Amino acid sequence: QFLTELEAGDHFGEMSLFASDLRTASIDALEDCICLTLENRKIQEIINEDSPLSMKLLRSFVKSLAVRLVEVNSRLAKH
Repeated sequence: QFLTELEAGDHFGEMSLFASDLRTASIDALEDCICLTLENRKIQEIINEDSPLSMKLLRSFVKSLAVRLVEVNSRLAKH
């Protein structure tokens, strides 16, 4: 089932960082693209630092998860 379309600079898979590697979806590219893959361990190291980058990542992850939750809630309310 198609859930959403991501744009350049978007990220996915962040839920697994906070839910014991839980995977709730898969992703397919609609066209050729370049993806950066980061290991969970490395992301956790960055997040655990007290730095502007760690805060920027956390804000981005929370915003993304919140937007997706609102989208899901909206879809469920229509059914």
